[in-house]
Amino acid sequence: MDKKDVYFWLIFFVFLILIFYQIKQTDIKPYAIYSTDIGDIDNDQISEELVNTFIRGYAELRDNKILIASDELNTRQDLNKDNDLNDIVLNYFDLDTKELTNLGIDIGSGEASISNNIIAYTLSESENNEDYNQDNDLKDFVLFYYNIYTKEIINTNQQVYSRWRGSIPTITGTSFYEHKKGISHLQSYKNIIVFSVSELDLKQDLNLDGDIRDILIRYYNIDTKEIKIVDSNFDISRGFVIDNNIIIFTIRESKELEDYNNNGDMTDHLITYFNIDTGKLKVTKQKMYNGDYLAFDYPYVMFLVQELNLASDINNDGDFKDYSPLYYNIETEQSKKFNLGLSIRTGLGKDIIAFEKNNILKYYNINEEKTYSTLVKLDNVGRILFKEGTIYFTKGKIQYITLTSHK
Repeated sequence: MDKKDVYFWLIFFVFLILIFYQIKQTDIKPYAIYSTDIGDIDNDQISEELVNTFIRGYAELRDNKILIASDELNTRQDLNKDNDLNDIVLNYFDLDTKELTNLGIDIGSGEASISNNIIAYTLSESENNEDYNQDNDLKDFVLFYYNIYTKEIINTNQQVYSRWRGSIPTITGTSFYEHKKGISHLQSYKNIIVFSVSELDLKQDLNLDGDIRDILIRYYNIDTKEIKIVDSNFDISRGFVIDNNIIIFTIRESKELEDYNNNGDMTDHLITYFNIDTGKLKVTKQKMYNGDYLAFDYPYVMFLVQELNLASDINNDGDFKDYSPLYYNIETEQSKKFNLGLSIRTGLGKDIIAFEKNNILKYYNINEEKTYSTLVKLDNVGRILFKEGTIYFTKGKIQYITLTSHK
Protein backbone atom coordinates (compact mmCIF):
# COMPACT_ATOMS: atom_id res chain seq x y z
CA MET A 1 0.00 0.00 0.00
CA ASP A 2 1.54 3.31 -1.10
CA LYS A 3 1.24 6.72 0.58
CA LYS A 4 -1.75 7.77 -1.54
CA ASP A 5 -3.69 4.72 -0.38
CA VAL A 6 -2.78 5.37 3.24
CA TYR A 7 -3.96 9.00 2.98
CA PHE A 8 -7.15 7.92 1.20
CA TRP A 9 -8.12 5.44 3.92
CA LEU A 10 -7.14 7.84 6.67
CA ILE A 11 -9.32 10.58 5.19
CA PHE A 12 -12.12 8.05 4.62
CA PHE A 13 -12.13 6.90 8.28
CA VAL A 14 -12.03 10.50 9.53
CA PHE A 15 -15.00 11.25 7.26
CA LEU A 16 -16.93 8.27 8.71
CA ILE A 17 -16.18 9.40 12.26
CA LEU A 18 -17.44 12.91 11.48
CA ILE A 19 -20.65 11.53 9.95
CA PHE A 20 -21.20 9.28 12.97
CA TYR A 21 -20.65 12.22 15.33
CA GLN A 22 -23.08 14.37 13.35
CA ILE A 23 -25.71 11.62 13.45
CA LYS A 24 -25.29 11.34 17.21
CA GLN A 25 -25.92 15.08 17.60
CA THR A 26 -29.07 15.22 15.48
CA ASP A 27 -32.54 14.87 16.97
CA ILE A 28 -33.17 11.25 16.04
CA LYS A 29 -36.23 9.68 17.60
CA PRO A 30 -34.88 7.28 20.24
CA TYR A 31 -37.51 4.70 19.37
CA ALA A 32 -39.25 2.83 16.60
CA ILE A 33 -42.65 1.18 16.61
CA TYR A 34 -42.96 -2.45 15.63
CA SER A 35 -46.34 -4.16 16.00
CA THR A 36 -47.02 -7.89 15.74
CA ASP A 37 -50.46 -9.47 15.46
CA ILE A 38 -50.61 -12.12 18.20
CA GLY A 39 -54.17 -13.26 17.55
CA ASP A 40 -57.28 -13.10 19.73
CA ILE A 41 -55.74 -13.92 23.11
CA ASP A 42 -58.73 -12.82 25.22
CA ASN A 43 -61.53 -14.53 23.24
CA ASP A 44 -63.43 -11.36 22.31
CA GLN A 45 -63.21 -11.96 18.53
CA ILE A 46 -60.68 -9.12 18.13
CA SER A 47 -56.97 -9.71 17.56
CA GLU A 48 -54.43 -8.14 19.91
CA GLU A 49 -51.08 -6.62 18.99
CA LEU A 50 -47.72 -6.86 20.70
CA VAL A 51 -46.16 -3.41 20.36
CA ASN A 52 -42.40 -3.01 20.79
CA THR A 53 -41.56 0.67 21.25
CA PHE A 54 -37.78 0.07 21.32
CA ILE A 55 -37.69 2.65 24.13
CA ARG A 56 -35.34 1.95 27.01
CA GLY A 57 -36.17 3.18 30.52
CA TYR A 58 -38.34 2.86 33.63
CA ALA A 59 -42.03 3.38 32.99
CA GLU A 60 -45.43 4.18 34.47
CA LEU A 61 -48.78 4.04 32.65
CA ARG A 62 -51.77 6.21 33.50
CA ASP A 63 -54.47 7.91 31.39
CA ASN A 64 -53.28 6.12 28.23
CA LYS A 65 -49.78 7.57 28.43
CA ILE A 66 -46.56 5.83 29.43
CA LEU A 67 -44.19 8.08 31.34
CA ILE A 68 -40.59 7.02 30.78
CA ALA A 69 -37.31 7.92 32.44
CA SER A 70 -34.62 7.24 29.84
CA ASP A 71 -30.97 6.78 30.71
CA GLU A 72 -29.00 8.62 28.03
CA LEU A 73 -26.14 6.15 28.34
CA ASN A 74 -28.47 3.26 27.49
CA THR A 75 -30.21 5.10 24.65
CA ARG A 76 -26.82 6.44 23.47
CA GLN A 77 -28.40 9.83 22.82
CA ASP A 78 -28.02 13.27 24.34
CA LEU A 79 -31.75 13.70 24.95
CA ASN A 80 -31.56 17.05 26.74
CA LYS A 81 -28.85 18.55 24.48
CA ASP A 82 -26.28 19.33 27.17
CA ASN A 83 -23.38 17.62 25.37
CA ASP A 84 -23.12 14.58 27.65
CA LEU A 85 -24.75 11.18 28.14
CA ASN A 86 -24.99 11.34 31.93
CA ASP A 87 -28.68 12.19 32.42
CA ILE A 88 -32.00 10.52 33.18
CA VAL A 89 -34.47 12.31 30.90
CA LEU A 90 -38.28 12.29 30.97
CA ASN A 91 -40.35 11.29 27.92
CA TYR A 92 -43.93 10.20 27.52
CA PHE A 93 -45.42 7.80 24.98
CA ASP A 94 -49.05 8.21 23.87
CA LEU A 95 -50.76 4.84 23.35
CA ASP A 96 -53.39 6.39 21.06
CA THR A 97 -51.05 8.18 18.65
CA LYS A 98 -48.00 5.92 19.26
CA GLU A 99 -45.90 9.08 19.48
CA LEU A 100 -43.05 9.71 21.89
CA THR A 101 -42.52 13.22 23.27
CA ASN A 102 -39.11 14.05 24.69
CA LEU A 103 -39.47 16.64 27.47
CA GLY A 104 -35.73 17.16 27.82
CA ILE A 105 -36.09 17.27 31.63
CA ASP A 106 -33.21 15.62 33.50
CA ILE A 107 -34.55 14.27 36.82
CA GLY A 108 -31.23 12.73 37.84
CA SER A 109 -31.87 10.75 41.03
CA GLY A 110 -35.35 12.23 41.46
CA GLU A 111 -38.72 10.56 40.93
CA ALA A 112 -41.66 11.21 38.59
CA SER A 113 -45.35 10.38 38.11
CA ILE A 114 -48.02 11.09 35.48
CA SER A 115 -51.79 11.63 35.68
CA ASN A 116 -54.40 13.75 33.90
CA ASN A 117 -51.78 15.35 31.60
CA ILE A 118 -49.71 16.51 34.57
CA ILE A 119 -46.19 15.13 35.06
CA ALA A 120 -44.92 15.59 38.63
CA TYR A 121 -41.22 15.18 39.29
CA THR A 122 -38.50 16.04 41.77
CA LEU A 123 -35.12 17.66 41.15
CA SER A 124 -32.04 17.44 43.33
CA GLU A 125 -30.55 20.78 44.31
CA SER A 126 -27.11 19.29 44.84
CA GLU A 127 -27.03 17.61 41.42
CA ASN A 128 -28.08 20.82 39.68
CA ASN A 129 -26.26 23.25 41.99
CA GLU A 130 -29.39 25.34 42.45
CA ASP A 131 -31.40 26.31 45.55
CA TYR A 132 -34.85 25.62 44.07
CA ASN A 133 -36.84 26.35 47.25
CA GLN A 134 -34.66 29.27 48.36
CA ASP A 135 -33.85 27.99 51.85
CA ASN A 136 -30.14 28.76 51.53
CA ASP A 137 -28.89 25.21 51.05
CA LEU A 138 -28.41 22.69 48.25
CA LYS A 139 -29.57 19.59 50.14
CA ASP A 140 -33.17 19.19 49.00
CA PHE A 141 -35.29 17.36 46.45
CA VAL A 142 -37.91 19.87 45.28
CA LEU A 143 -41.30 19.17 43.67
CA PHE A 144 -42.02 20.45 40.13
CA TYR A 145 -44.74 19.63 37.65
CA TYR A 146 -45.11 19.91 33.88
CA ASN A 147 -48.45 20.61 32.15
CA ILE A 148 -48.64 18.66 28.90
CA TYR A 149 -51.32 20.99 27.48
CA THR A 150 -49.74 24.36 28.31
CA LYS A 151 -46.12 23.11 28.35
CA GLU A 152 -45.58 25.10 31.56
CA ILE A 153 -43.10 24.00 34.22
CA ILE A 154 -44.14 24.94 37.77
CA ASN A 155 -41.85 24.94 40.80
CA THR A 156 -44.00 24.26 43.87
CA ASN A 157 -41.08 25.03 46.26
CA GLN A 158 -42.10 21.92 48.23
CA GLN A 159 -39.33 19.77 49.67
CA VAL A 160 -39.81 16.03 49.10
CA TYR A 161 -38.24 13.32 51.20
CA SER A 162 -36.50 10.50 49.37
CA ARG A 163 -34.57 7.78 51.12
CA TRP A 164 -33.09 6.85 47.73
CA ARG A 165 -30.87 9.90 47.40
CA GLY A 166 -28.14 9.28 44.87
CA SER A 167 -29.66 6.02 43.61
CA ILE A 168 -31.30 5.10 40.30
CA PRO A 169 -34.58 7.01 39.88
CA THR A 170 -37.92 5.26 39.91
CA ILE A 171 -41.13 6.05 38.09
CA THR A 172 -43.86 5.43 40.53
CA GLY A 173 -47.33 4.89 39.14
CA THR A 174 -48.27 1.56 40.62
CA SER A 175 -45.84 1.82 43.46
CA PHE A 176 -43.01 0.43 41.46
CA TYR A 177 -40.22 -1.42 43.08
CA GLU A 178 -37.63 -0.40 45.57
CA HIS A 179 -36.04 1.43 42.71
CA LYS A 180 -37.06 -1.55 40.77
CA LYS A 181 -39.36 -3.07 43.31
CA GLY A 182 -42.42 -1.22 44.57
CA ILE A 183 -41.76 1.79 46.71
CA SER A 184 -42.68 5.34 45.85
CA HIS A 185 -42.46 8.71 47.57
CA LEU A 186 -44.17 10.68 44.80
CA GLN A 187 -47.51 9.95 43.11
CA SER A 188 -50.09 11.96 41.20
CA TYR A 189 -53.79 11.51 40.53
CA LYS A 190 -55.70 14.06 38.44
CA ASN A 191 -55.07 17.42 40.18
CA ILE A 192 -53.45 15.95 43.33
CA ILE A 193 -49.73 15.31 43.86
CA VAL A 194 -48.86 13.16 46.87
CA PHE A 195 -45.37 13.14 48.34
CA SER A 196 -43.47 12.29 51.52
CA VAL A 197 -41.76 14.81 53.79
CA SER A 198 -39.30 14.59 56.66
CA GLU A 199 -39.97 16.67 59.76
CA LEU A 200 -36.25 16.61 60.51
CA ASP A 201 -35.41 18.02 57.07
CA LEU A 202 -38.05 20.74 57.44
CA LYS A 203 -37.26 21.31 61.13
CA GLN A 204 -41.01 21.34 61.83
CA ASP A 205 -43.31 19.22 64.01
CA LEU A 206 -45.95 18.82 61.31
CA ASN A 207 -48.22 16.45 63.23
CA LEU A 208 -47.79 18.24 66.58
CA ASP A 209 -46.69 15.13 68.50
CA GLY A 210 -43.79 16.86 70.28
CA ASP A 211 -40.93 15.68 68.04
CA ILE A 212 -39.52 16.17 64.55
CA ARG A 213 -38.65 12.52 63.88
CA ASP A 214 -41.56 11.56 61.61
CA ILE A 215 -41.80 10.89 57.87
CA LEU A 216 -45.27 12.01 56.80
CA ILE A 217 -47.43 12.21 53.66
CA ARG A 218 -48.39 15.57 52.19
CA TYR A 219 -50.57 16.31 49.18
CA TYR A 220 -50.63 19.34 46.90
CA ASN A 221 -53.71 20.53 44.99
CA ILE A 222 -52.64 21.88 41.60
CA ASP A 223 -55.83 23.92 41.15
CA THR A 224 -55.95 25.60 44.56
CA LYS A 225 -52.20 25.39 45.42
CA GLU A 226 -53.24 24.13 48.87
CA ILE A 227 -50.86 21.82 50.76
CA LYS A 228 -52.29 19.46 53.37
CA ILE A 229 -50.92 16.68 55.52
CA VAL A 230 -52.07 13.13 56.28
CA ASP A 231 -51.87 13.04 60.08
CA SER A 232 -50.40 9.56 60.40
CA ASN A 233 -46.95 8.01 60.40
CA PHE A 234 -46.50 5.65 57.50
CA ASP A 235 -44.11 2.81 56.77
CA ILE A 236 -41.70 4.45 54.36
CA SER A 237 -40.20 1.10 53.37
CA ARG A 238 -43.44 0.34 51.50
CA GLY A 239 -44.29 3.76 50.07
CA PHE A 240 -47.83 4.71 49.07
CA VAL A 241 -50.25 4.69 46.12
CA ILE A 242 -53.25 6.83 45.15
CA ASP A 243 -56.41 6.25 43.10
CA ASN A 244 -59.88 7.82 43.22
CA ASN A 245 -58.56 10.47 45.67
CA ILE A 246 -57.73 7.78 48.22
CA ILE A 247 -54.15 7.36 49.46
CA ILE A 248 -53.13 3.84 50.46
CA PHE A 249 -50.14 3.20 52.72
CA THR A 250 -49.13 0.97 55.63
CA ILE A 251 -48.43 1.72 59.28
CA ARG A 252 -46.41 -0.19 61.85
CA GLU A 253 -48.20 -1.07 65.06
CA SER A 254 -44.87 -0.90 66.90
CA LYS A 255 -44.51 2.76 65.94
CA GLU A 256 -48.09 3.61 66.95
CA LEU A 257 -47.93 1.43 70.12
CA GLU A 258 -51.34 -0.03 69.39
CA ASP A 259 -52.67 -3.50 68.48
CA TYR A 260 -55.05 -2.37 65.74
CA ASN A 261 -56.02 -5.85 64.53
CA ASN A 262 -56.45 -7.28 68.06
CA ASN A 263 -54.20 -10.31 67.54
CA GLY A 264 -52.27 -9.91 70.78
CA ASP A 265 -49.12 -8.24 69.45
CA MET A 266 -47.89 -4.94 68.06
CA THR A 267 -45.63 -6.34 65.33
CA ASP A 268 -47.88 -6.02 62.26
CA HIS A 269 -47.76 -3.76 59.22
CA LEU A 270 -51.37 -2.84 58.40
CA ILE A 271 -52.99 -1.34 55.30
CA THR A 272 -54.23 2.17 56.03
CA TYR A 273 -56.07 4.61 53.79
CA PHE A 274 -56.87 8.30 53.77
CA ASN A 275 -59.80 9.78 51.83
CA ILE A 276 -58.81 13.22 50.51
CA ASP A 277 -62.44 14.23 49.86
CA THR A 278 -63.71 13.42 53.36
CA GLY A 279 -60.46 13.87 55.32
CA LYS A 280 -61.04 10.53 57.05
CA LEU A 281 -58.26 8.09 57.98
CA LYS A 282 -58.86 4.36 58.53
CA VAL A 283 -56.46 1.70 59.77
CA THR A 284 -57.62 -1.69 58.50
CA LYS A 285 -56.96 -5.11 59.99
CA GLN A 286 -55.34 -6.32 56.76
CA LYS A 287 -51.77 -7.38 57.45
CA MET A 288 -48.87 -7.00 55.04
CA TYR A 289 -45.57 -8.86 55.03
CA ASN A 290 -41.94 -8.23 54.23
CA GLY A 291 -41.28 -8.11 50.51
CA ASP A 292 -44.76 -6.88 49.59
CA TYR A 293 -45.31 -3.96 47.26
CA LEU A 294 -48.56 -2.07 46.81
CA ALA A 295 -50.82 -1.52 43.82
CA PHE A 296 -54.24 0.14 44.01
CA ASP A 297 -57.13 0.12 41.55
CA TYR A 298 -60.15 1.33 43.51
CA PRO A 299 -61.57 -0.38 45.54
CA TYR A 300 -58.87 -3.08 45.51
CA VAL A 301 -55.54 -2.83 47.31
CA MET A 302 -53.33 -5.45 45.69
CA PHE A 303 -50.02 -6.93 46.74
CA LEU A 304 -47.95 -10.10 46.61
CA VAL A 305 -47.32 -12.32 49.62
CA GLN A 306 -44.37 -14.70 49.63
CA GLU A 307 -45.01 -18.40 50.29
CA LEU A 308 -42.55 -18.19 53.18
CA ASN A 309 -44.88 -15.79 55.00
CA LEU A 310 -47.87 -18.04 54.33
CA ALA A 311 -45.95 -21.18 55.35
CA SER A 312 -47.35 -22.87 52.24
CA ASP A 313 -45.85 -24.18 48.99
CA ILE A 314 -48.69 -22.81 46.85
CA ASN A 315 -47.55 -24.23 43.51
CA ASN A 316 -46.05 -27.46 44.90
CA ASP A 317 -42.60 -26.86 43.42
CA GLY A 318 -40.69 -27.79 46.57
CA ASP A 319 -39.79 -24.30 47.78
CA PHE A 320 -41.25 -21.29 49.58
CA LYS A 321 -39.87 -18.64 47.22
CA ASP A 322 -42.96 -17.90 45.11
CA TYR A 323 -45.62 -15.23 45.57
CA SER A 324 -49.39 -15.27 45.86
CA PRO A 325 -51.49 -12.21 44.90
CA LEU A 326 -53.73 -10.92 47.69
CA TYR A 327 -56.57 -8.45 47.03
CA TYR A 328 -58.19 -6.39 49.76
CA ASN A 329 -61.47 -4.54 49.09
CA ILE A 330 -61.52 -1.34 51.17
CA GLU A 331 -65.32 -1.07 50.80
CA THR A 332 -66.26 -4.57 51.95
CA GLU A 333 -63.12 -5.07 54.10
CA GLN A 334 -62.81 -8.55 52.62
CA SER A 335 -59.62 -10.08 51.25
CA LYS A 336 -59.03 -12.77 48.66
CA LYS A 337 -55.87 -14.78 47.97
CA PHE A 338 -55.10 -16.37 44.60
CA ASN A 339 -53.12 -19.60 44.80
CA LEU A 340 -51.11 -18.99 41.65
CA GLY A 341 -47.50 -19.31 42.90
CA LEU A 342 -45.90 -16.48 40.90
CA SER A 343 -42.61 -14.60 40.70
CA ILE A 344 -42.15 -11.02 41.87
CA ARG A 345 -42.44 -10.02 38.18
CA THR A 346 -46.24 -9.84 38.28
CA GLY A 347 -48.62 -7.07 37.23
CA LEU A 348 -51.72 -6.66 39.41
CA GLY A 349 -54.96 -5.11 38.10
CA LYS A 350 -58.56 -4.99 39.26
CA ASP A 351 -59.58 -7.94 37.11
CA ILE A 352 -56.31 -9.11 35.53
CA ILE A 353 -53.11 -10.60 36.98
CA ALA A 354 -50.31 -10.58 34.37
CA PHE A 355 -47.31 -12.80 35.00
CA GLU A 356 -44.46 -14.81 33.50
CA LYS A 357 -44.50 -18.59 33.62
CA ASN A 358 -41.80 -20.73 31.99
CA ASN A 359 -40.61 -17.62 30.10
CA ILE A 360 -44.09 -17.04 28.56
CA LEU A 361 -46.28 -13.99 29.28
CA LYS A 362 -49.63 -15.13 30.68
CA TYR A 363 -52.52 -13.53 32.51
CA TYR A 364 -55.23 -14.67 34.86
CA ASN A 365 -58.76 -13.32 34.39
CA ILE A 366 -60.12 -12.92 37.90
CA ASN A 367 -63.79 -12.78 36.84
CA GLU A 368 -63.52 -15.91 34.70
CA GLU A 369 -61.04 -17.65 37.05
CA LYS A 370 -59.12 -18.65 33.96
CA THR A 371 -55.50 -18.34 32.78
CA TYR A 372 -54.68 -17.19 29.23
CA SER A 373 -51.37 -17.39 27.38
CA THR A 374 -50.19 -14.60 25.08
CA LEU A 375 -47.51 -16.92 23.59
CA VAL A 376 -45.09 -14.00 23.95
CA LYS A 377 -41.63 -15.16 25.11
CA LEU A 378 -40.16 -13.25 28.03
CA ASP A 379 -36.52 -14.23 28.40
CA ASN A 380 -34.80 -11.90 30.89
CA VAL A 381 -37.89 -9.76 31.46
CA GLY A 382 -37.27 -6.89 33.86
CA ARG A 383 -40.76 -6.00 35.08
CA ILE A 384 -44.41 -6.76 34.24
CA LEU A 385 -47.22 -4.29 35.02
CA PHE A 386 -50.93 -4.05 34.26
CA LYS A 387 -52.91 -0.80 34.07
CA GLU A 388 -56.00 0.39 32.22
CA GLY A 389 -56.37 -2.76 30.12
CA THR A 390 -52.72 -2.80 29.06
CA ILE A 391 -49.99 -5.27 30.00
CA TYR A 392 -46.66 -3.52 29.67
CA PHE A 393 -43.25 -4.86 30.44
CA THR A 394 -39.55 -4.23 30.02
CA LYS A 395 -37.42 -6.68 28.09
CA GLY A 396 -34.48 -4.42 27.38
CA LYS A 397 -37.05 -2.10 25.80
CA ILE A 398 -40.65 -1.25 26.72
CA GLN A 399 -43.30 -3.42 25.09
CA TYR A 400 -47.04 -3.66 25.65
CA ILE A 401 -50.23 -5.53 24.79
CA THR A 402 -53.64 -3.87 25.12
CA LEU A 403 -56.41 -6.38 25.82
CA THR A 404 -59.32 -5.18 23.68
CA SER A 405 -61.82 -6.80 26.05
CA HIS A 406 -60.57 -4.66 28.94
CA LYS A 407 -60.49 -1.19 27.36
